[in-house]
Amino acid sequence: MEARRFYEAIVSRNLKLVSELEEIEAARREVVRQLGLSEEGLEAALILQWLLRLYARRVGEPSVLGLIKKLLGGRH
Repeated sequence: MEARRFYEAIVSRNLKLVSELEEIEAARREVVRQLGLSEEGLEAALILQWLLRLYARRVGEPSVLGLIKKLLGGRH
């Protein structure tokens, strides 16, 4: 009987997590739609984001911010 309650609690928690995951996925799809991105465009943007974070970790965030300001021509 105790094992049954244990597993019921696990299933209950996981159902909540699945519901939250579905909400997050729906929100992600809506953002992609609003931005007019294709799934391929989103994947490319995520890869670029990952590479930029990796580069920032290597050279330091201030260096990356300085480079971005330079690329933007001091507009920001």
